[in-house]
Amino acid sequence: MARTPSIPMKNPFQASFETESDVLQYLAVKPGTDDHQVTNLTNTGHDAGDGGIITGIPQKDALDGEVVGVVYYGTT
Repeated sequence: MARTPSIPMKNPFQASFETESDVLQYLAVKPGTDDHQVTNLTNTGHDAGDGGIITGIPQKDALDGEVVGVVYYGTT
């Protein structure tokens, strides 16, 4: 299952993802259940220091189903 987002020329270290839940600006998100989707990084189970995957940092608040820019490398 590929997790390669489309890479914009404006900022090659930021991609757009659809949200599976409400996300908050600057709080880490993890891969969702489908390609190009992200959801909140929770503080339970596999997310809290157990080697869970972090997709990146959202650059704005977004509601469930909205598209949000996520920085996955560099300064946010």
